[in-house]
Amino acid sequence: MRLKNTLSFILCFALIFSGTTLTVLADEAITAKAANGNTISITAVNRAIGASDEMILFTRENSSKLTDSNPYAAAAVVDYHEGTYSVTDVTYREGAVQIPTNGFVLFGHGSSEQWIKDNMSPGDPVEIVGYTLPAPVVGGPKLITEQGTIPIDVVDQDQPANTIALYTRHFGEMTRPFSEDTVQYIITNDVSVVESTYGVHGQSGTYIPANGYVISASGNAASSLNLEVGQSVQAINVDIPILPSKYLKVNGIAVGIDKINGPRGAGEVVLYQPTYGATTNQNAWGMELTVVGNKVTSVVAIAYDPNTGAYLDNNSSIPADGYVLSIQSTSPFYNQLAGQVSIGAEVELVTDSLIYQAAKTSFDAFNPKVKEDNPGGWDNVGNVPYPGFRGSDQLIVYDRNYGEETGTNPWGNEVSVNADGYVTNNGGNNSNIPEGGGYVLSGHGVKNTWLKNNALVGAKLSLDFAKKEVLVIFTPESYLDKASISIDSAEKALQLSKNQFMDVPYADIEQKIVEAKVVYELAKQRLNESGTNGLMDLLNDLDQKVTEASYMNFESPKVQTRGLWMRPKEKNVEQVRDHVKKIKETGINAIYLETWWNGYTTWPTSLPDTELNPLYEGFDVLGAFIEEGKKQGIEIHAWVENFFVGGPVVVNHPDWLMKSRQGIDYEEGSHNAKWYWLNPALPQARDFVASVYDELVTKYDIASLHLDYARYPGSGDYTNDFGYDTYTRNLFSEKYGVDPLNLHPGDQYWDEWLQFRADIINTWVVRAVNEAHQIKPKLQITAAVWPNYEEAPKSHAQETKYWLDHNLIDHLFHMSYAPGSELTVADLRHSKELAGDNAFVTSGLDTFQGNPTSAVVDQINEATKNDGAGAALFEYEGLFNYKYDKVLKIGVFRNEAILPQYDTTKPLATVMEEMIRKINEIYVPFQGMSRKDGEKLIRKLESAVKELHVNPNMTDETASDVKQKIDSISKLPASSSIINEVKNRMKHDLDYGRKMIDIYFSKTAKTQLSKLTVSSGKKVMKVTPSFTPSTYDYKVKVGHSVTELNITASTSNQNSVISVGGKHIENDAVILVPLQVGSNLVTLQVMSEDGRMKNYTVTIQRAGNDKGNYEE
Repeated sequence: MRLKNTLSFILCFALIFSGTTLTVLADEAITAKAANGNTISITAVNRAIGASDEMILFTRENSSKLTDSNPYAAAAVVDYHEGTYSVTDVTYREGAVQIPTNGFVLFGHGSSEQWIKDNMSPGDPVEIVGYTLPAPVVGGPKLITEQGTIPIDVVDQDQPANTIALYTRHFGEMTRPFSEDTVQYIITNDVSVVESTYGVHGQSGTYIPANGYVISASGNAASSLNLEVGQSVQAINVDIPILPSKYLKVNGIAVGIDKINGPRGAGEVVLYQPTYGATTNQNAWGMELTVVGNKVTSVVAIAYDPNTGAYLDNNSSIPADGYVLSIQSTSPFYNQLAGQVSIGAEVELVTDSLIYQAAKTSFDAFNPKVKEDNPGGWDNVGNVPYPGFRGSDQLIVYDRNYGEETGTNPWGNEVSVNADGYVTNNGGNNSNIPEGGGYVLSGHGVKNTWLKNNALVGAKLSLDFAKKEVLVIFTPESYLDKASISIDSAEKALQLSKNQFMDVPYADIEQKIVEAKVVYELAKQRLNESGTNGLMDLLNDLDQKVTEASYMNFESPKVQTRGLWMRPKEKNVEQVRDHVKKIKETGINAIYLETWWNGYTTWPTSLPDTELNPLYEGFDVLGAFIEEGKKQGIEIHAWVENFFVGGPVVVNHPDWLMKSRQGIDYEEGSHNAKWYWLNPALPQARDFVASVYDELVTKYDIASLHLDYARYPGSGDYTNDFGYDTYTRNLFSEKYGVDPLNLHPGDQYWDEWLQFRADIINTWVVRAVNEAHQIKPKLQITAAVWPNYEEAPKSHAQETKYWLDHNLIDHLFHMSYAPGSELTVADLRHSKELAGDNAFVTSGLDTFQGNPTSAVVDQINEATKNDGAGAALFEYEGLFNYKYDKVLKIGVFRNEAILPQYDTTKPLATVMEEMIRKINEIYVPFQGMSRKDGEKLIRKLESAVKELHVNPNMTDETASDVKQKIDSISKLPASSSIINEVKNRMKHDLDYGRKMIDIYFSKTAKTQLSKLTVSSGKKVMKVTPSFTPSTYDYKVKVGHSVTELNITASTSNQNSVISVGGKHIENDAVILVPLQVGSNLVTLQVMSEDGRMKNYTVTIQRAGNDKGNYEE
């Protein structure tokens, strides 16, 4: 799963290059000139850094008073004084800085960061060439509105009549009560977001947001102000304290909190509360403050263990009566606080501020349909538009005149807006465009980030087509708007579920909607009363209830793969037990435990060239997981990584490593990491990995051997691809007479070279499967693969089709790590087509990049709807860090489920029992079918269930009988009383059951004879019953004079072996059977290439001297 590593790198890059807005794209004409005469080109104005080496110019016209928060950039703060722009401060990698009202900030990354270091010093004059800066505003406090400049009469003082006053948090949390001739406006991010009038707030005053201020206009000043909600306004020459909506104040510094109980990313500050767990689980690169009773009780920062030299993880214990504030080292707060906070320091924690948020950004095109509409959305190389005409870092607006869908690819984010201008959905791509005046905003890159951070559900959104500008406003009332939208959506979705006869908990959903409506009215009343005490608790409770009502309306099948990839880090049984319990409670039924990784084992071993990973300190973590899995009813699969290694084998056998075209023995990974691969062509390397798997399969009762990295490293453009060691080159040269090092794309024998590499992996997979089955014939073989099945054999030497065609894999996992469902469904369908009846197919989904919860749930749901076996989530830490578990356990994983299987009867019986339940509880009560037809179907289903319960193991006879019953049941829904929706739903269930049987027969076919004859000389003897491949016991009667018979047998599977008495028999070879009087038993054993076996018996009854009625 190197794709996972690559995606992690892309994620880190995306986190670093995220930001606020895009106002102006610069060109070469805009430059900054330093005092020494050196110049640099400005990449863009008032937008986030989007790529390496960019230089961004920030002015007061930016949508925020702060620059981008990129932690890897330098900032030169420049202010205006007496006709000159001069540097006032230079910061290095301290994140966002405040933009001076009359100046600007140069914000540079990479080479631009170095330019600032080399050319900018406090006091130096700076010139901007080719761009007109906002005109300086001098004098006393002023407001700059869209109508002009207005003086501010008083700041943070009682307001006289006919004046303009400005109130900040220096004044308090509320303004004074005001009279009827006064109007007040809440301002945040230089946008008027709320108009406060006497009739609503006059008697209580207006709330002053922590991240903004209030403008108050009394008497005739109100008409001169002439301000409206949504208009831009700036306060100049006023000290306005801006506090985050959530912060901890220590040493006089308000440390903004980015998230609560989530993963700590680059430059982030995270608050960990007791509900998160026992510890923060954060790495060494940060600092943590533990707080109890508003006092610091512990401080940890970057430090190393003098005994080992290793850096110590932060990983602070979270007190039951306190919390931990965790600050990543690239956050500017780290340098401000590291070494400065003492034990016992007083702190103030604020997490319940009312949220007022406004953000503006530009959009690039509206309903683009030709290149001229949006040149940036055109692929000039391919001379075709990008999907949806959406280009890199663009924001596109679509309404219904564009079409029914946006047509975009999965690599972005979209929000839907209704006709009233409220955001109704945030997440996904290729969205349906609402009718009746609604529209969709679709963002890529920095605009993707902007949408995710600002266009929250319930926010009010407006478009200015003249300026090509988007404005989003979110206030406490937006929580009510979101709740109203969500309640309406939940009620409509519930009715749709009833219309479609969905298997969801109707009564529970209805109750949750009722509860949400009650809280909605309480919150609405509190807001109307201008009360703030406890309001956030009400709003949060309301949000939780409508969220639960929404996610409860997803089906939760009881036969489904619910997998989780997990790298074990536990060091004792208690930790394993707790984590297995946590996973089980989420509704997951299979853990794909990283068992052989980085060249180390997860179990004690005495094998040469490997060892138990030192991480575990001697603890048998694999054994503990298997034991706890059995106790708690969750399967443990051994996720192994084949030739992708590290550890002792790399040190001991550098000659076993793969070599690239350039002679390098490692793959260059993210952050300059060296990723080592053993040479899969080399016998010594193959034997080594095989010995590891042999020990693993022999010693441990794993649910499957789960193959990953069964491939070569990615080839890129083939200028430094792998497989060019001397041994592999000689093998190819011996076969084709050419050295592959001299081959390049398009050359003769190039395709042969690519197939040669793929065949090396193919033969390895065959060997791994065969040897595992020789130890445990019924061991399941599962595999995680890249689903680009046409390209992968060339680029990664991974020919999944070969494995499936040769029936080597029992369960295939396609890794589709994209934010939307469209790619997931396309990959699932392609994988199912390839697998046919030879394997189950499960969708591997991303939970490690922080995709929207709604997107993850929708992907799981779509995988189920499109006849997949289920979903597997990558990976454990992301699942819980991003809190996906909270909604999975109330929605798609609500019911406990067992995995689909073909060799046991319980999964198929459960599918049919569930069909009976749905007939009784849904289809008949909701009038989807008549009671008479329901009873008829139930009788058929009960008959099949009864037969399946006879034997826990599937047999040919049971499979054949039940398949006939399924075919019979499939004909019954033709009745006119059964409506189409119910027919389709029953067909879905029956097809699922039929698939289990078809896979069973596919697997058993590998061990079946295609021909069996018994003869005496040229005479063919009669066998009873007549030969069929799925019948395994036969009888022949012969007279006394027949002293020997010939048996010939063959199998259509060329890789299967027939043997009699331990001796291998070729297809159609004569087996001479000497006969004694009485019963003579001949057993023919058929073994497939994966170690599965089936016995055929021929019982020959030879008559005695006095018996002459047998066939002579």
